[in-house]
Amino acid sequence: MASVAFCFRGQPDPAVSVDLARLTTIEESRARKPGSGLGMLVTSLPRSLGLVVEHDPIRPNDPEGRPPNSSHTQILGLTPADRKTHCYTLAEAMVILVPPPPRAKG
Repeated sequence: MASVAFCFRGQPDPAVSVDLARLTTIEESRARKPGSGLGMLVTSLPRSLGLVVEHDPIRPNDPEGRPPNSSHTQILGLTPADRKTHCYTLAEAMVILVPPPPRAKG
């Protein structure tokens, strides 16, 4: 998995949105982000890097309009300085469950 999985607009995402595996299925998780790959990461790794892993379910009638997701979790604390460190470490540890589709050439 590429370190870009932990980035938003080219910078480390300070609140990476993930699903808690024990509360979802591969099919449900993939349906939330069609056309993406799916990987698995053990929470002890981001925690060992000083990041916070926080279960943050999305309830019905979410004020931001997001669909409900009882498995929603966030990895919090990545900074721009982490692009070539923590992002790569997390990506290297990711177990690929469903590879991402090939990128279009052009």
